[in-house]
Amino acid sequence: MGISMLRRQPPSQSVLYRVAAGLAAAAGLAACGATGAQVKLPLKNSPAAVSATSAARSGVAAGSNQQQAAVDAYLAFWSASSRAETVRNAAKARVILAPYAYPSFITTMLTGMRSAWRKDEVIWGAAVEHVMSVSIAPLKHGRYAAIVRDCQDTSHQGFAKAKTGALVAGSLGAPHQELYTSMGLIKGRWLVEQVTFVGDKCRE
Repeated sequence: MGISMLRRQPPSQSVLYRVAAGLAAAAGLAACGATGAQVKLPLKNSPAAVSATSAARSGVAAGSNQQQAAVDAYLAFWSASSRAETVRNAAKARVILAPYAYPSFITTMLTGMRSAWRKDEVIWGAAVEHVMSVSIAPLKHGRYAAIVRDCQDTSHQGFAKAKTGALVAGSLGAPHQELYTSMGLIKGRWLVEQVTFVGDKCRE
């Protein structure tokens, strides 16, 4: 997954403000006659989640509603970000990420990836996503916005030196990283707009 864009620095107050503003906007849309909704979703490694992820990669929504389609796309995004980091080439990484994220956010991700590549560091281990809820708010002209809340276990993922395979000290994540991801529905496909880290103390 795209840990190089998230875990080397603590979140700034401006980042936390953007998440709070996004959640407030979604709540406001629902209060003004929109039909916002939340749904509990399966863990990443459950059969339902694996099926959903495979469907999302092929561009087919596995669920019967927008909540499920959003989480399918969310899980596929993390898989794509892992693949993008391994190619160690910005142009190729952008192509991999294009079906899963807004161009502006891909640019942000590439900034973090280039930093790791310059240090000759590669992804080590794996993270596990535990999606807790998805909030959907309809916008104008048939558009939708989504906020995905994830309690992600990154305690077995970090960076290693490409040449030696040695784990970079202090690069491992935490077992309960709380992430809020804003997404937009563009031409029938959910795209990640922003991923914001809000703390290490979420619980499934």
